[in-house]
Amino acid sequence: MPAAGGWPGRAAEVLGSAAIAGSNMASLDRKLLRRAARAAYPERPHGDSSATWRRTGLLLLPWLALAASCSVYDESLLEGDGAGGAGGSGAGSTSGGGGGELPCGRASDCPGEDTECRLRTCESGICGVILAPQGAPLGAQTPADCQLRVCDGTGAETAMPVDDDPADDGRDCTTDSCLDGLAMHTPVRPGAPCNQDGGQVCADGGLCVECLGDGDCGPDTCVENQCIPASCMDGSKNGLETDTDCGGTTCLPCIIGDACLIDTDCETMACDGGTCVATCSDGAQNQGETDLDCGGPCPGCQVGQGCAAPDDCLSGTCQGNKCQCVLGYMVISEVRSRGAAGANDEFVELYNPTAAAIALDATWKLESRSTEAGGYTDRWVGTGVSVPAKSHLLIGGSTYTQAPAKDTSLSSGITDAGSLKLTHGGVIVDAVCFSYSPGTSTSLQAVGYDCEGVSASNLPHNNGNSAGSSSDASIERKPGGALGSCADTQVSSVDWQSLAPAQPQSLASPPVP
Repeated sequence: MPAAGGWPGRAAEVLGSAAIAGSNMASLDRKLLRRAARAAYPERPHGDSSATWRRTGLLLLPWLALAASCSVYDESLLEGDGAGGAGGSGAGSTSGGGGGELPCGRASDCPGEDTECRLRTCESGICGVILAPQGAPLGAQTPADCQLRVCDGTGAETAMPVDDDPADDGRDCTTDSCLDGLAMHTPVRPGAPCNQDGGQVCADGGLCVECLGDGDCGPDTCVENQCIPASCMDGSKNGLETDTDCGGTTCLPCIIGDACLIDTDCETMACDGGTCVATCSDGAQNQGETDLDCGGPCPGCQVGQGCAAPDDCLSGTCQGNKCQCVLGYMVISEVRSRGAAGANDEFVELYNPTAAAIALDATWKLESRSTEAGGYTDRWVGTGVSVPAKSHLLIGGSTYTQAPAKDTSLSSGITDAGSLKLTHGGVIVDAVCFSYSPGTSTSLQAVGYDCEGVSASNLPHNNGNSAGSSSDASIERKPGGALGSCADTQVSSVDWQSLAPAQPQSLASPPVP
């Protein structure tokens, strides 16, 4: 494949040369088209028969076919939203309405950038643009994601589901497939052979285990999918056992309170002072926990789980012995700094966790500052919109188009590493900092950044335009989704989690929880 910035740029220069010479794009001859093709694809890599090459090879033909129909820039195209202007026709080209024409000497003089879905032209001294047709596949694809990156016909990129690009989960006892763009890993029938994790036969749930029955164990007995020697069931402490019929290298692990030598002798994987002890990850409610492995001496519980005091809850609110999502102020609940359609396919979601509606007038602002900027810039100013209790407001970027529709728009974009704060009357109500590297994280700790503790990771977004960076992934305040977003320990890295795909919610979404 051509290197980054390859064929669109090279084809544009070849096709644009006709305009510089005064040629009419509608009369491009076969020789010029062949030149554009050679400029884009000098040669096919030897022996390359991959799906990526086949997909990439499809791209040039639509561009060459559309070259004759290009026309001048429309103001909306100058803004980069890919929409057709007045008088535009079809997905192949757009034409300008009156007064929007820009002069040029060559295509590179025109505003914007060339992409695989959008190619600048200079025809008869006027800037124009060719849009790749809807469904034209991109050259750069993410393997094994059940998605095909394509052009949407308006100059932007989007994804469509495919069934022939499944991810391998590395398990012997599952079948990998795609369904509506999502990876599926379906367990095979129990009893199928496998050779993984010390097992030899597939069990329910796609697990490869040692046995399903005594017949799989020879002279031993199958207990909990493990072949156990008879000595581990004789009611005596013998052999390498650390307690009666448990522990050691041949018997099942011991329960809490039994004797042990090392952690692996215990079901809880915790041996303390020669005794198996409880932990906050042993799958049981014990040691004063208020719910399963949470509360009491363990980390806080999620909304809806049991509690005895506010400290038992991640949300900090315990009512009726249940953790509740209740805060007394508006919060930033989800952020996507870029999406599948690039840097401007972004959004900021606000959440009202209180019991009453909050009106966001002009005294409310979203401000952000990148790791390179000298100060904060307003990205959105309130318009008086009212956000009901337990509801969300979705503030989208200029190319955000997915469902649900945005409620209002960002005035300018946010970067992949920076500080974002919600203010009311100049007072900070909520803030979050996010980064993608140790360097950007350190930068956000400098004086002048309003961060709540250590920044949250914003990977895979990294200020790049690769398919990995420009993907549908976000960061979300915990617990998130249908449970609401109420975690606010004043430490971004603790309160926020990565989410893919993103799950934006708007005023049209139902209240949660």
